[in-house]
Formats: sequence, structure tokens, C-alpha cells
Amino acid sequence: MSSPPFHEIPAPPQSYSATTVLSRLMEGLGYRYYWATDGLTDEALGFRPEPSSRSIRETMDHIHDIVQMVEYSLTGETYALPSPEISADFDVRGATLDMIQRIGETLRGADPAQIDEWKIRFDMGGNHMEFPFWYTINGTMSDAIYHTGQVVAHRRAAGSPVNPDMNVFLGQNSA
Repeated sequence: MSSPPFHEIPAPPQSYSATTVLSRLMEGLGYRYYWATDGLTDEALGFRPEPSSRSIRETMDHIHDIVQMVEYSLTGETYALPSPEISADFDVRGATLDMIQRIGETLRGADPAQIDEWKIRFDMGGNHMEFPFWYTINGTMSDAIYHTGQVVAHRRAAGSPVNPDMNVFLGQNSA
């Protein structure tokens, strides 16, 4: 079994375009998510800062769902809401990191003209909704980064902070 991607952030694209910038945004998410979720114990995964909040594992499941919504917007699939429940024995971390990697690679290789074709689609009990890709950027992509920050804060509160050698600016470890 290979290790999940994003131990380090990939080298940046050779040029700037709308799609390479979006790719880099997803790669930044992948790096942050990798380290936010690295080495979590079962006890830490069950931690919730207060009874009504999501546990760390529930937050990871939510991030998986959000990232899947991003992927679906690129593949033309419709995301069913409410999200299906994720099994406790599912490798949500590995699956999420792999999905982020696929999205980053898809975006990196995409023609910027394709962006107009991408839509985020939802089906809420037969109610079909479709939105321009703009909503993927300010909605699901941004939401995944937001919730990854929650994992970082919650694991710190649980007494299990992220690796202090991780450098989000450089996308590599200083150790």
C-alpha cells in the first residue's frame, strides 16, 4: 500500500492560468489536510470540543463529501443531498487525499475555456439544482479549507497538535 499524497506540496505549475491557480488551491488543501489528519488516534478522531459539535472524524467525513462535490463539478455528475453516510471503517483520509490529487491533476491539465462548462449540481430529494463553477470556488473549495482548519483546532484542543515541522507556506517540513 502506497502512502497518501501531499506529504509535500507538488512543484508549482510552469505558468499561471485560471486552471493552474485552481489546481494550486486544491494542492494547498491537500497539503493542509494531509498534516491536519496525520497520525490521529481513535481517541482523537472521536474528540468533539462540545457535545453538539462534529467530532474530528465526522468533520473529516464532511470534508470528504465537500471534496467529492468539487470532483463531481468537474466530471458532470450530480451530488445527492443529503450526503450518504460514510462507514466507520472506510479510509476517509486516504480517499479524500486521493480525490484532492485527482482534482488537482485534472485542473492542472485543463483548458481554462472548460471552466464555463463546469457546473456544480445537486439533487435534493428530486429537486435538481445547478450552479456555475464560481460557486464551487467560493463554496465547496473554500469550505473544505475552512473545515480542515477546524480539524487543526480540534486536534490541538484534544491534546494532539499537528506536526510543528509542517510549513504551509513552503509546503514542506522543516525537519
